[in-house]
Amino acid sequence: MNRIIKGKAVRTTPTIYRHSYLAMLAAILLLLTSGCAGTFSNVRPITAGTPPAIHPKYLQIGKIEITDARIAPNEARDYIYHFHQGFLAWNTEHEVFANVLDEKATNISSDAVVLMGSILDVEKGSEAMRLWVGMGAGQERLEGNFEIKDAAGKTLVSFAVHKSYLGGTGSGGSDMMSFDDLFNKMGAYVAETTEEWLQGKKLQK
Repeated sequence: MNRIIKGKAVRTTPTIYRHSYLAMLAAILLLLTSGCAGTFSNVRPITAGTPPAIHPKYLQIGKIEITDARIAPNEARDYIYHFHQGFLAWNTEHEVFANVLDEKATNISSDAVVLMGSILDVEKGSEAMRLWVGMGAGQERLEGNFEIKDAAGKTLVSFAVHKSYLGGTGSGGSDMMSFDDLFNKMGAYVAETTEEWLQGKKLQK
């Protein structure tokens, strides 16, 4: 489009085209900084078991360990702390157990259940790959095996859990979640899985 400015014809860009260009830039920025889903989770049973006839009022979080040799002991302590916090926060929100006890608790109720677990794979991935490649490249990933025991130490059920984060809010983009947050979400997911089993639901999703 030409405009006459002080006797000269000057070519200018129509407003509609400028707005379209800015909208396109905004869309590209959104794709780089966000994703489409969030974290991804699944659980599969290892050994099947029948839940107690009466829902337990108490749960003890027993030994939760990280066996991945790449993780230093001080890191493992921090990550396990965030796992615990995620479990506790989920229980507080949903009011499932009257009390969640830690590993050091003694003389627990005979009708309580105990959660034990080993986190076998701790993959920190690559932030650069998550940002620039996406679609699962460079993802953060946690995998672990968990079991629920009765107060006498008998295993009632065991299951494997997978939790991953692909960058942005889903399939790629700049990170919006720390690794501590991923452990927190894994703890919440294990709490949810435990309650679903106690309700008699199938552990497969």
